[in-house]
Amino acid sequence: MACFCYYILTGHYPRNHEGQDPVKVILDGQIIPIRQRDPFIPVRVAEVIDRSLANKPSDRYPDAGEMHRALAQVL
Repeated sequence: MACFCYYILTGHYPRNHEGQDPVKVILDGQIIPIRQRDPFIPVRVAEVIDRSLANKPSDRYPDAGEMHRALAQVL
């Protein structure tokens, strides 16, 4: 869900994968903060999306429902 939101808002995937094996990039690549792609995205929205894309699962929302509630609060 977070990747979809990121792409809809920026037109880019969260990681750069041009010219590289996409699977390797997903496993090893760094996530580009959404406001680095588009600085006009509201900070609080960016915080929710960036948290949702954290590399460590324990740093993410526990489920899509929690992410949805967090987005609803900032919108």
